[in-house]
Amino acid sequence: MFKSNEEMAENYHPTSIGCLMDFCRDKREVSLKMRTADICLDCQKIIQEKNISFQRIKFTLETMDAIREQHLFRERFSLLKKYYLYY
Repeated sequence: MFKSNEEMAENYHPTSIGCLMDFCRDKREVSLKMRTADICLDCQKIIQEKNISFQRIKFTLETMDAIREQHLFRERFSLLKKYYLYY
């Protein structure tokens, strides 16, 4: 989407907001990005301005949704496991 690392650095979010373009300097912030699996309105505008193909957008969103689903399942697994033991 960006032609250089410098261009990307101009557009990523230095503070995590739950967007695909969060920099996540603190790796604990990756969890927020994975839980939301979202693209903020500013980044959506950049995607539209750069004419990113529908197929790439669709693939990216499907991938993020799949990661989000697995991430949430793992977070909730111990809770679910506890209740399944009683059935």
